[in-house]
Amino acid sequence: MPFCFLGRNPRNFLFLKNFNKLSGGIANMAIERKKLSMDGNQAAAHVSYAFTEVAGIYPITPSSPMADYTDQWAAQGLKNVFGTTVNVIEMESEAGAAGTVHGSLASGALTTTYTASQGLLLMIPNMYKIAGELLP
Repeated sequence: MPFCFLGRNPRNFLFLKNFNKLSGGIANMAIERKKLSMDGNQAAAHVSYAFTEVAGIYPITPSSPMADYTDQWAAQGLKNVFGTTVNVIEMESEAGAAGTVHGSLASGALTTTYTASQGLLLMIPNMYKIAGELLP
């Protein structure tokens, strides 16, 4: 299974099946790393899945693979760094996905959405509101 390396702290490893504890200090700690080939969409999905509690998605090319990976991993029950499965909400439009992100951020959840090109233009009204409310 793939994983995302996020520093030297063992609890920051995602999707890593076996982490071998070695004796000694951090300077003596050897970490087995698995290298993978992936495109930018999959790499971005790995990182975003790790730090997301809610994903408001409307799969549209060329951002569809990111939403698809997130949806698959959530369906498989993979945990993020918070120890929970990402709550994926698929909407009927880019505006709906942006509204989901807005509401989720307002309730305090770390939220992600995936879009490209013209989809971002459809999200602009909600993005202005999110920025104006100083949401994360």
